[in-house]
Amino acid sequence: MFNSGVYSQTEYVGVNLAGAEFGENNLLGTYNQHYTYPTRAEVDYATSKNAFVILDPHNYARYYGNLIGIDELPVSAFRGFLQRLALYFKDYPKVIFGLMNEPHSMASELWLADANVTISAIRTIGATNLILVPGNGWSGAHSWNSSWYGTPNGTIVQNIVDPADNYAIEIHQYLDDNSSGASDECVSSTIGSSRLKDFTRWLCVHEKRGFLGEFGMSANDNCLMALDDMLDYIDDNIDV
Repeated sequence: MFNSGVYSQTEYVGVNLAGAEFGENNLLGTYNQHYTYPTRAEVDYATSKNAFVILDPHNYARYYGNLIGIDELPVSAFRGFLQRLALYFKDYPKVIFGLMNEPHSMASELWLADANVTISAIRTIGATNLILVPGNGWSGAHSWNSSWYGTPNGTIVQNIVDPADNYAIEIHQYLDDNSSGASDECVSSTIGSSRLKDFTRWLCVHEKRGFLGEFGMSANDNCLMALDDMLDYIDDNIDV
C-alpha cells in the first residue's frame, strides 16, 4: 500500500497480496504447498515506495471452525496473537493492524467484545499504529444498517473503544447483484457510489473514519464505469 499523492486525493491506495489464508483444510499445512506468503521482493518493493502495509488475519473470526470468543476458542488466544504481532511492529509507523477479515455468521455483540478486548491489548503494550476494525456480516457497506446477520453494524460498531482513538472502520464492497464478487456483471454504472452512501452517512453522523479495504469487479465497460463512479465518490468524501 502506498501514499497516493499523484494518483488520488485519498490518503491510501494500494493492492491486496494474498498470504497464508488459503489451505485452511490442511492445518497446519505445508509451506508452498497448502499456503504461501507474499515474497520478500514484493514487500521490499512496497517499502521502497514509502508504502503503508496492512497486516490482516484472514480467517473470518474463527479458527478450526470455532468462533473467536467461545469456550473452544477463547478471546484470549486472539488477543494474544494480535498483541504479539503489535509488540513486534509497534515501532513501525507505516504498519497498520487489520483486526480481522470479514467476521460473519456470529452474534454482532460477540464480535464487538472480541474487537474491544483485542484493541485494548494492542494499546496496552504501547502500540499507537492505525487499527482497522470491520463489522459483522462480511462487513459490507451495502448492509451496514441491515439486520439479517444480527444487530446491525451501524448500531454495534458505535461501541468500539480505542484508548488511542486511532482506528478506522473497514468495509468491503463488490458491485455485482449480491455483493459477493462472484458474477462478471455489475448492477449499474453507479452502483459503487450507491452502495457506499448509507455507510458514508453513518460515518458523518457518528464522526468516524471509513476504509474501503476490499473491492472488485470485472473488466467490462459497465463495471469499469462503476469503478470510476465508486472511486470518484470516495474522493468526494475524503473527510470521512
